Amino acid sequence: MRTSSRFCIACLIIAGFILPNFAEKNRTSDIAKPNTHTTLSKQIEIKSFQSHALQKKVPFAVVSPSGNSPPQGWPTLFLLHGRGRNHLSLIEDAQSCSNLLGQPYLIVLPMTFDGWYINSPTDPKAKYSDALKELEIIVANDYPINKSRNQQAIAGWSMGGYGTLYHATHRPEQYAYAAAMIGLVDFPRPETLPEGQNYEVPRIMFGNDPKIWRTFNPRHNIENLRNTQVFLAIGEHAFDRTMNENFLRDAEGTSINIKAIRIPHAHTFQAVQEALPLVLEDVRKFFEKGKFE
Repeated sequence: MRTSSRFCIACLIIAGFILPNFAEKNRTSDIAKPNTHTTLSKQIEIKSFQSHALQKKVPFAVVSPSGNSPPQGWPTLFLLHGRGRNHLSLIEDAQSCSNLLGQPYLIVLPMTFDGWYINSPTDPKAKYSDALKELEIIVANDYPINKSRNQQAIAGWSMGGYGTLYHATHRPEQYAYAAAMIGLVDFPRPETLPEGQNYEVPRIMFGNDPKIWRTFNPRHNIENLRNTQVFLAIGEHAFDRTMNENFLRDAEGTSINIKAIRIPHAHTFQAVQEALPLVLEDVRKFFEKGKFE
């Protein structure tokens, strides 16, 4: 683990990255214009593609397993970032980077700016759900992956936790595993939760109509997860705790296969750092089991 951490730090120094403050907003204009393909190591690549859905260049990162791919191809995890972060946030953090490098499956880290991983009902140019589908096709064409559903997983934190369960509920044929870390999983919604447990809906993306919000809320499409393994990492002191508890209660009232852990943190990057290795290990076990099903 120490060797991997030193390796991550060395890669970041060479690439000129600076570890960001969690609350600091990214400069979108800088992020939107990366090199087309930068190789940080044999395992880490920073790439971009011209998105037809968004009509602009969109960056992403790929962390490949060490060694050669198996004959059937690598299992694949799409790992979605939180609001105010980007596709490099976990790579820039030495602890998280070390965890990513140790996995026996391909990890794809998309960049979604402030797009919430949806096609906005109000802005026809904000088709972030379609952009993620474009990236899936690119990865399937460019990397030796196993295209079986039971070898495809999606995970994310905060806004990315929302995006994870939004895509898992709206596209159950794509992902067999979904994990949300301190995710906004009962959202968008009116601010009727207990004090300190609400989050203002970004109306520029979701619009003003609570009836439309409901169609975008993963909790209200939870029945679509009957054939999906779900994992929740809940921050005990996070503003999204009640959202997660609502989702968990509804899931436990059905036949959905769901796991939940509680982390003694607020809605912070420290919570992500603690939850990430647990999620990655659970993904590994799921993929290993899926090979024999």
